[in-house]
Amino acid sequence: MKYVLYGFWSVMTGDAAAVVLLEYAAALNQAGLTDVVAAPAFDVSGTPVTAQMLLAPAVPLMVMPAPEDLLEPDDRTFVRDLRARTRAALAGHDPHRHP
Repeated sequence: MKYVLYGFWSVMTGDAAAVVLLEYAAALNQAGLTDVVAAPAFDVSGTPVTAQMLLAPAVPLMVMPAPEDLLEPDDRTFVRDLRARTRAALAGHDPHRHP
């Protein structure tokens, strides 16, 4: 599990989701693009939530290790989607149109 820190807030999400969020944020920054993503996460009480995040240049995003937990979400669909968006952004395409 990882904490994703966004502004003054943090949520916990799975390791793969956290990594792909950072990779996508970096790709958007490199391409000068902005996007909103809905990430599977857990709030501080362990309740499943969907964290809506604006990913844009100059919007800081940080990932830190969280205690290992049985809460690891099934985030495979989210990870696949963000990987496709990352490839599109790096290729100079609209990240919402999948190749």
